[in-house]
Amino acid sequence: MRATIESLILLGGKYDRKMYIPGETRENDKIRKIFMESCGLVALLVMTAKIKITDIRLILIDFLENLELVDYEYQLLLLDCWKEKLL
Repeated sequence: MRATIESLILLGGKYDRKMYIPGETRENDKIRKIFMESCGLVALLVMTAKIKITDIRLILIDFLENLELVDYEYQLLLLDCWKEKLL
């Protein structure tokens, strides 16, 4: 379980947006976008709510606390689009 969560977090990208590294930053943004579009953030939020194992929960909370508001806004936009497609 821990390896799965750490893999998702790695895909979600835990990097500083204030540091621009030519080429690498762009690739990280693409991977992060795929992660969000694949419900990666939603999965991590659900896991955080359900997991009782303290050390794994702390890893999840640390990741979620380091996200920016724009990440949550993008996920909300995606959820709205998916909802419209279903209705």
